[in-house]
Amino acid sequence: MSDASPDDGARDNAGLLLLAIGRGDPGREIEGIIALVILGGLFASTALNLLVMPSLAQRYGRFTSGNGH
Repeated sequence: MSDASPDDGARDNAGLLLLAIGRGDPGREIEGIIALVILGGLFASTALNLLVMPSLAQRYGRFTSGNGH
């Protein structure tokens, strides 16, 4: 079982954002690019889960009534 709190993810994302902003600094060229790729993936995944998946489920999903019939 993990002892991670929800604040850990926000702290990690803030750290990635700082890396992405400082990507032009000497010695951080690779870290900045990797941080941009990770942040882009997190943003795309969140957008897909919040916007695209519900609309696809509503369009193509088969939902039954609450009484089981």
